[in-house]
Amino acid sequence: MNITPILSRLRANRKFRARSSEIICPPEIRSEAPAIFLPDEIDRIVAVQHETSFDNEMNRIFGGNVTHQATVAHDIGKALLADGVLYHSCGRVNFQSRPRRPFLSGEIARLDRAAVVTTGVAEAYFGHWLRDSLITERLANVLGLHAIAPDRDNWKHEDGYRAITGLRSDRYSQVLIENAVIFEDIGLNTNAITRLEWIREKVRAQVDHAVGPRRVYLRRVGGGNGRDMLNEKALNQFLISKGFETIDPISCSVGDIARSLSNADIVVLSEGSAHNHALLTMKRGSALVTIQPPRRFNAVVKPFFHAVGIEWAFTVGDDDGEGFSAPFGRLMRAIDLGSGPINGIPNRYRV
Repeated sequence: MNITPILSRLRANRKFRARSSEIICPPEIRSEAPAIFLPDEIDRIVAVQHETSFDNEMNRIFGGNVTHQATVAHDIGKALLADGVLYHSCGRVNFQSRPRRPFLSGEIARLDRAAVVTTGVAEAYFGHWLRDSLITERLANVLGLHAIAPDRDNWKHEDGYRAITGLRSDRYSQVLIENAVIFEDIGLNTNAITRLEWIREKVRAQVDHAVGPRRVYLRRVGGGNGRDMLNEKALNQFLISKGFETIDPISCSVGDIARSLSNADIVVLSEGSAHNHALLTMKRGSALVTIQPPRRFNAVVKPFFHAVGIEWAFTVGDDDGEGFSAPFGRLMRAIDLGSGPINGIPNRYRV
């Protein structure tokens, strides 16, 4: 029987103390370009996604000088990963919301040295796993560390991306690590962008860039949490009439998604995890236009697209309480702004 979970809960408010820390990349200040949007779009935002704030979203939209946090590897010594929680000498780090046992029973795996390569949001959302955790797995890979994470079922497209990148993270229900490493890896600094580009190269290498549609609509059928598009079927038919090819990523393999997006000049989608398929596949100099739910606005992905040379534009849906409707007219104006010259200036990332 192991009583570490009880001891760590008693210490849960104490800041973790690393035996040693290595700065992989220092903090950086970089000038961020603004998003592309029509003048009245901001007034259409009713609320933002509950894990962010209005000020955060405005900073992302308008750009300017942004400080990107350092990437740091912390050696925290002995730690226990169990029930979705990392227990260490000063407390715990929660990765998953699920029942936790006060005492552990059964066989506990043992590792000499390993890096925990996940976050709470990456365990809750596929998009964050694909955009955040996979990039951190690449860091562990570069540093020669055994990447691990809490046990769970794989996401729908996880096996496909792992097969393409060769990245691996072993998942444990309970494991004792003698020398555990955790990363501060939320800053979009030069090192993080290099790892993102490495993954993009792996994904894009799977397909012939000379073929594939030039205009693509990534459908989101359903949604929940304020993301239900009430006129999605009508939007699908409207965009088809405008020369878009439409695909539903849920019903496609990673290879099919990559083939559909790799040659696209413009991609339209509704806010959600499909953003990250586009991030890893679209070519530099292309543009993405997102239809944002008015009660759940979220521009968290915008800096990532700009970091790899892809324009990011948005329009806000027409609010209808529980759901929203895509505004066809404003959407087409956003598409024109994203894909064509802006005040006579070509797409700033186009080569």
